[in-house]
Amino acid sequence: MRGAIVGASGYSGAELTRLLAVHQKVSELEIFSNSLAGEMFDEHYPNMAGEVGLRYQKVPDGITLRGYDVVFLATPAGAAMSLVRDIGLDGPSIIDLSADFRYLDYGLYKFWYGKDHLFQNEENKFIYGLTELNREALRGARLVSNPGCYPTSILLALVPLLRGEAIVEKEVICDAKSGVSGAGRKLQEEYLFYRCNENIVPYRPIRHSHIGEMEHQTYNLTGQDIRLSFTPHLVPLNRGILSTIYCRLSKDKDVAEVEERYSRSYGEEPFVQVLQSGRIPNIRDVVGSNSCRIGYIYDERAGILKIFSSLDNLLKGAAGQAVQNMNVMFGFPETEGLPRQALG
Repeated sequence: MRGAIVGASGYSGAELTRLLAVHQKVSELEIFSNSLAGEMFDEHYPNMAGEVGLRYQKVPDGITLRGYDVVFLATPAGAAMSLVRDIGLDGPSIIDLSADFRYLDYGLYKFWYGKDHLFQNEENKFIYGLTELNREALRGARLVSNPGCYPTSILLALVPLLRGEAIVEKEVICDAKSGVSGAGRKLQEEYLFYRCNENIVPYRPIRHSHIGEMEHQTYNLTGQDIRLSFTPHLVPLNRGILSTIYCRLSKDKDVAEVEERYSRSYGEEPFVQVLQSGRIPNIRDVVGSNSCRIGYIYDERAGILKIFSSLDNLLKGAAGQAVQNMNVMFGFPETEGLPRQALG
């Protein structure tokens, strides 16, 4: 199978390159970046020297990209839709890692991202690629929108409970921490070592774009209309996300119902591990893997169910999930080419 990655210069694109370069089903891989065209991949990511002997090329036109079996778009929001327009919806399989096709209602995209969508007068044909919770829709799909990193962490924790009406959907609060790589590979003062080291910074606590994605996709996946209070924080780590979610159990539900719902949803899943009640996951146990680890505990004094969800933002939150989606789309073994064990 021939694969292409557009935007392979960023962190998520680089992780995609690393995974696909050794994927047993990908016989040919080419990587594209206008800013690094002509340069070798391992000049910029020397940790992958010897494994990825690829050279960056300029991003080709849509007709050229139609010649691949699968095209990954690891580009910023707004850029992917232009590429999809040039490639065409009837061309190769496309997996978009940006936010451009995560909303069935393009009016919501404009609200959260402040720009008109190029396909605003058309139906969104992309499938939302939250693999464990939307697998059947992904089988045989050609167009997939990869979820954001925060939504992956939070929706994997919330959706099974909302589907079972185990929690009160109107009272959900989430506090999430992410490593600096979540901000992308860009040179800005707030991401410099001097500003990030020994520091924790809340950011965009009211209008973070992932709020809209989480509310929208929660409704699509469960039929529940939640209003999520979400505050992300930048922490001095290279990678990883830990989300803490606060919610109330429904009147006739207890912790045993929480355990049952998680077991029913993830009991056989290779990349989602639910811990016993009272055990709390951490970032170290997931970094370097395509795994999400979920823990929970009920605070009887406060009457609050606390849920904890950890994952690697560049793998399960981006490139790893994109490869997992590709495997499902093409009928490959779902775990092919994906690490299950963390670096520790």
